[in-house]
Amino acid sequence: LKDGASRGFPEYQGADKLPPRTDADYATLAEIITNMDARLLVLEEINGFDPPGDAPDEAVPRSHELDRLVSKLAPRRFAYVISSSGDAQRIAFLYDEDSLHLDSYCQASLPNEDVQGKALFARQPLLGYFKIFADGAERNDFVAVGVHLASGQSFAKNHDKAMERITGWIANERSATGCIPPGEFDVLIAGDFNA
Repeated sequence: LKDGASRGFPEYQGADKLPPRTDADYATLAEIITNMDARLLVLEEINGFDPPGDAPDEAVPRSHELDRLVSKLAPRRFAYVISSSGDAQRIAFLYDEDSLHLDSYCQASLPNEDVQGKALFARQPLLGYFKIFADGAERNDFVAVGVHLASGQSFAKNHDKAMERITGWIANERSATGCIPPGEFDVLIAGDFNA
């Protein structure tokens, strides 16, 4: 999802490329999300940027494309967070603010070694701790983890090692100083597993 760029799989060339998305395309995406009655989407390969800030902690990653999509989702109140790794192919959470509250989020900084000739993480996983609301009252909470494993179904050892690292990271974050409250074990891992 990148505004102004031709689209399609890397093998698409010339006439096979799709044109850049229009406002009508964004309206269609918003209609699909609305019709699904989605409350949370884990998105992959989303273009983003890191705005300048006086301190690195102040530079919250943004996406022009997700800003555009959120505007089309009105009157529903959607928000998003997007990772800082991956350049034009980042991981993001798009969520309905009337149903979910994002209490905290963090991006992994896992060691990136090659397994089967491919890096474990072209994009670091993104973790969000959400609280579910209905009729204005908190009902439950959970952790969502967005992942994007190495491309290629034959890379089982790579994928297994990456998931081992991710589950260890989740366990480490489940502490008093981490992104997850101690004792929170409702975890949803979603994304592109390339399996």
